[in-house]
Amino acid sequence: MEKHQILPKFIEKNLEKLGYTSLRATSPAPNTYCVELSPPRKVFIKCLSTTEESTKEVNFEADLYFANETIFYSQLLPHFHKLETTFHATINVPFSSVPVCLYSDSSCLILEDLFSDGYTPADINTPLNYTTTRVVLQQLARFHAYSIALHHYKPEIYQEITSKLKCIHNTTKIIFREGVNDALKLTKSSLPKNSIYIEKLSLFVFSVFQDYPPIDGVSENVVIHGDLWPNNILLKDNTDAKFVDFQGCRILSWVVDLISVILISLDKNTRDEYYSDLFECYRCAMCLKLEELNLNQKIIENTFNETNFSDKIKKDAKYALIPALAGLPLYLKPNQTLDLDIQPGVDPVLNYFRNLRAQKSMKCKNKMLEVIMHMVDYGYLDV
Repeated sequence: MEKHQILPKFIEKNLEKLGYTSLRATSPAPNTYCVELSPPRKVFIKCLSTTEESTKEVNFEADLYFANETIFYSQLLPHFHKLETTFHATINVPFSSVPVCLYSDSSCLILEDLFSDGYTPADINTPLNYTTTRVVLQQLARFHAYSIALHHYKPEIYQEITSKLKCIHNTTKIIFREGVNDALKLTKSSLPKNSIYIEKLSLFVFSVFQDYPPIDGVSENVVIHGDLWPNNILLKDNTDAKFVDFQGCRILSWVVDLISVILISLDKNTRDEYYSDLFECYRCAMCLKLEELNLNQKIIENTFNETNFSDKIKKDAKYALIPALAGLPLYLKPNQTLDLDIQPGVDPVLNYFRNLRAQKSMKCKNKMLEVIMHMVDYGYLDV
């Protein structure tokens, strides 16, 4: 049985503001709580710190990333719901891509407890099947569609809110650069010297960080999730999906989220067999939701006709490769405890990722090579 936790006082105060008192709390991970409330309700609480003290010294710029998530829930999500209210007469599928947020401030998020409602994280070791992937991509398209609609109807509000989202911070930039270079070393040590995969990846590594992240402001860019690996996709009976952990949300091409799901969450056989169909599933769900939100048909057609859709994927897919290669050593980390080599004066998280890369499993290496080959085979790394 999980040990009962005493909630920090500032969380109890926030619950009181909502008219609740806590009955029982467990802590599945640091600074997170599953709480049973009175009146009866179950919630999932995330906090930046378990005290009311300043969080300026939090490692890995955690305060900046937590700010992204609170901005998403407290400022952006309410406008998505306002759009839904405005166009309720034409909306057939209600917005349900993310958990319900009961409370959000700079130190605390109180969300509905999806786990108690039967949702479980997708498993990195069990690739999504075709049917479940369609469910995930339909939800992803609907999520992205609300960004496009808000940008169209309320451009000033959209700009004001999204300008607050932090993009890529210093530690993350280093992790991304080192992760991509580590993948290049792996490719060179695993494939023949004259391999097209080595050639294409080398050119990619040389050029991509000259404009990464790409300049914001393109009209079809959206608020992306930014970290769609399986643990951040919650599934229920393979018929519904929700996305959690929005610390990495930012303005970027919707292609990044789409390719991330297909690269990381599917095995090669499923991806190759249903590749075009899965893209079409996302495109159709996007067009349908934009129609429900009463966007001009010409706007929808100009952005998401089959030709422009395919061109956008080919242009922007490369940006999904960077977080994928950097993240795979974490997603597929060895089951055994890491033998940590602590480097004095080095950011603890940066040090952790360096140890992950140094001790990555064979499964991780194979997945990294598979992802690189896919990107090259489809022409996504043509510079």
